[in-house]
Order: sequence, then structure tokens, then C-alpha cells
Amino acid sequence: MGGIILHPGAAYALFGREKKQIDEATARTKEVESYATALEQRVKEVQQQYLQLDEAHKQLTVDRDNLLAQLKSHQSQTGDYEQVRAERDLLQQLLKKSSEEERRLREQLAETDARRHEVQQALEQLAQERAALARQLDGAKRRSKETQLTSEVNAQRQENAELNRVLRAAQRELAESQKREVSLHQQLKKLQGDYTASVADNSTLRNQIRTIPKDVDRIAREHQRLLKENADMHYNLGVLFSQRKDYPRALSEFRKVVELRPDDGDAYYNLGIIYAEHLPDREKAMAHFKRYLTLNPHAKDSGWVKQYIASWRAWEVEERLE
Repeated sequence: MGGIILHPGAAYALFGREKKQIDEATARTKEVESYATALEQRVKEVQQQYLQLDEAHKQLTVDRDNLLAQLKSHQSQTGDYEQVRAERDLLQQLLKKSSEEERRLREQLAETDARRHEVQQALEQLAQERAALARQLDGAKRRSKETQLTSEVNAQRQENAELNRVLRAAQRELAESQKREVSLHQQLKKLQGDYTASVADNSTLRNQIRTIPKDVDRIAREHQRLLKENADMHYNLGVLFSQRKDYPRALSEFRKVVELRPDDGDAYYNLGIIYAEHLPDREKAMAHFKRYLTLNPHAKDSGWVKQYIASWRAWEVEERLE
């Protein structure tokens, strides 16, 4: 059977309220304990006074008995009854006063004991309240932790679901990419077959050139067309592999372009970019960029290439100076 799941904010508020109650109970306990300590001190003082008064009362009793004995002896000898009565009355007044003081101290002591008992009960009650609040605080902490863990688990589940969604999308994209790659390989094989056929045709045309001089121009044009188409094919493959970040294969295709068409400045530019940014080789990048500037000195990217070459030359000068 499921329990109630508190909102994290509500759990934290409950935790704070119970902690505040414990702090207030602790403060009241300290006040009562301080009062109890003062009361204990007062009890000790009253008990000390009682002991002193009791000792004085005992001494007065002894003095009274001695005085009565003396009075009886003096009375039998002198017959001075008035003085004996006066001294006896004085002594009785002192005893009465002492008895009243003793009674008052006994009452104060009894009252103090009663108050001490009440304070002890209050301390016990406060201790019970503090223990109950501590248990509530522990429960609130557990509930708060459970709520936090539940939130973290839900967040993790959402993150896992999002990752699974992204993974499935990536898998679909990979499958489509693999299909496209198979198609490209098929096209490449076809182009390679066409190239082989073109080479064979070139051989045939060369033989015909030797035997048929009038067809030299036509055959030469056909040869240049085939070379251009073949170079364009390798260039397009180089761009495709670059877009797919397969830079080693892109380098291979662009190298074939400059082999077939040595004056292709864009192929040299792409070779320089790959060596400058993706497969770092500064010397090769500089060489291809210089060839690019030679072939296309006024191209739109020539400014950036010149800046790249100048920055590397400045870096080399600083390195030599250091």
C-alpha cells in the first residue's frame, strides 16, 4: 500500500517546524534547569538556617533547664520569686520565638521541597517532550531524505528516457548513414568501372591517334573530358568524406584530384584546411596553402590563407628568438 509522498518544499517546512519546537523545548529546559539549580541553592541555605536555628533552640533549651535549676535553687535560698518569674518569662518568650522561627523555617523548607518536586516533574515532562520532538525530527529527516531520493530517482529516470530516445534516433541515423554509404560504394564501384573503361578507351584512342592523325584533336578533348570527370568525381568524394569527418579518406580523394588536375586550387585549399585543422601537420598545410595562393591569388579565401601563413611565420620567429 503506497504512502503519501510529500512535496520537497513541504517536507523541508515540516522539518524546520519540528526543529524549531525542539529548540524552544531545549531553551525552556535550560530555563527550568537554571531555576532548579537556584532552588536547590535556596534549599541548602534554608536547611543551613534550620540547622543553625535548631542548634540555637537546643542551646536555649539547655540554658532554660539550667536557669530553671538555678532559679529553683535560688528560690529555695532567697525566696525572690518576682525576679525568678521575670527571668522565666523572658526565657519562655525566647523559646516561643525560637519555636515560631523554627516553625516558619520548617514551612519554608516544606514549601521549597514542594516547589522542587514541581520543578522536577516539569523537568521530566520537558525531557519527555524533547524526546518526542527528537523522534519527530528524526522521522522528518527520514521523510525529507526519502523525498529527495524519490526526486533524484525520477530525474534519473527522465534522463535515462531522454538518453534512450537520443540513442534510438542515433541508431536510426546510423542505419540510414550505412545505407547511404552502401549506395555511395556502389556508385564508386560504378565510377571506377567507368574510369577503367575510360582508361581502356584512352588506350584505344591513343592507338587510333597513331593511325588516324585527323582524330587527334577529338581524342585529346575526349581524354581531357574523361580526366575532368574523373577528377570531379574524386573531388566530390573528398567533400563528402570531409562532411562525414572521415579526413584520411578525404585526403586520399583530394590527392587524386591534384594528381589528375594539378592546377585545381580548390583541392589544394581543402588539403591545407584538413592539415591545418583536423589532421595537424603545419608544414603540409603551409605547402598546400602556398600552392593555392599561386593558383588562385585573388580568391575569396585568399585573405584568410595569407593571415594563417603570416601567423605561423610570426610564431616561428618568436620560437627561434626564445
